[in-house]
Amino acid sequence: MTIKKPWLLSVIIAVCAGTAHAGDGTGTIDKDKIREVVRAHIVEIRECYNATLASDPEAQGRVVIDFTIGPQGTVTQAAVGSSDMGEVAAPTCMRDAIQGWVFPAPSGGSVKVSYPFLLEPG
Repeated sequence: MTIKKPWLLSVIIAVCAGTAHAGDGTGTIDKDKIREVVRAHIVEIRECYNATLASDPEAQGRVVIDFTIGPQGTVTQAAVGSSDMGEVAAPTCMRDAIQGWVFPAPSGGSVKVSYPFLLEPG
């Protein structure tokens, strides 16, 4: 009988100061609202990381996803801002997942966000 080690994900859920109103975005949104949506979808981030762990059990690192929340609350653009994980699929998978998320509509237009995740096996 083989017992598989369940992979866990530690994620630091934090929006750095000033990241929810930067760049070309003209709108504003409460950082707590961003955090709520991320937490509601954290299983999607966990699935991306677990898929990477299946092929590289030692994979870990920090991934920053840059995304734009449009005036209606939909994510209109997402990109991997930075990653120190090397050539693994997790950051791209995370970007793709976030692209489908819906946030509360910002006040005054679009909002650019840089959101950091710390991924480590548990």
